[in-house]
Amino acid sequence: MSNSAGSLAVWPPPCYCLSTTASSWTRSSSSTSSTAPTTARKSCSAGTPISSRRLTRRLRRHGLWPSRTASTSPPELVPDENPAEDQKKAFAQRLKEVRLDAGLTGVELADRCGWKNYKVSKIEHGAQRPSEGDIRKWAAACGIEGQVIELIAANREITAMWTDYVRELKPGMKAIQLRSLKRYQDCELIRVYESLFIPGFLQTLAVAKAQFTIHAKLHGLPLDDVDQAAENRMVRKKFLGTGKPMFVFLLEASVLYDNIGGPEVMSEQFDHLIEMSILPYVSIGIIPLGRIRTLYPGEGFYLFDEKLVHQEFWSGVFRTSRPDNIAYFVRAFEALRAQAVFGEAARAEIEKARRRLRAT
Repeated sequence: MSNSAGSLAVWPPPCYCLSTTASSWTRSSSSTSSTAPTTARKSCSAGTPISSRRLTRRLRRHGLWPSRTASTSPPELVPDENPAEDQKKAFAQRLKEVRLDAGLTGVELADRCGWKNYKVSKIEHGAQRPSEGDIRKWAAACGIEGQVIELIAANREITAMWTDYVRELKPGMKAIQLRSLKRYQDCELIRVYESLFIPGFLQTLAVAKAQFTIHAKLHGLPLDDVDQAAENRMVRKKFLGTGKPMFVFLLEASVLYDNIGGPEVMSEQFDHLIEMSILPYVSIGIIPLGRIRTLYPGEGFYLFDEKLVHQEFWSGVFRTSRPDNIAYFVRAFEALRAQAVFGEAARAEIEKARRRLRAT
């Protein structure tokens, strides 16, 4: 997505997949709706990542790319959910530039490394992940042995960025809710942006149970763990209002209109949000519906000081401690905060959602 004046792109940059079953197409980060980008992005559960240029050629070859007057829609375009893929491609491009700077062809580099010719092409196009041994050989062949440690560290960071939900949920819902307590304790400032649901720090026990029930059914997890997982989530509330850490929460107003657990559960949640909004060292901002956007809504994320970003998707979890990525999320958070209302205005948005819920 290209930037418009005064706006920032939504992370991750758009990457499309071709679905073999869909009959319409969407682009997640170009919608002007406050909820469509996130909804579209999280609808992707299968598909093969493909660039827009290759996709156009493929659709034209099969007669599926419409003319200006075509009335039929092409197959659905849905985004790749793994934001670490862009980092992998960037690392592959970096290795290619190292080779070009050394004045070597792909064949010459393969000969020096003792590889088959196609291996260099596969690595440079991101089709094959280089091992640490491959990186060492690549650097030696290109005369940059002094950069080996930095290149290997960058490759390890990319590998650690993405955790699919099979691995992420392996410890179980109950254990996951307690494993980050040390991180919270060591932070000075936690910044949270959410576009889909009430952040765990601010949830009531009833909402947490309702959310974990949905989560368990989606991922095939034991429903018997729901109650204890919700109880464990409540433990993190002990940090609120203490100043260690301080909290800034930004919520899209659409979060308040999702009926999780029923009207009584949501009404209690609204009361709790209002109580939390007057705590010391806790700031809760709401981005109202219909507000002119200077930054599109996107995936929720947590910023721990300026040391770590944590971002959850339907298919897995993205984490990064790279300074350039963290700087990006800091800029995005500040742009989103500029669109939010706080204090009495935020509490008025909560009451507005309560009135609408009662009317439905």
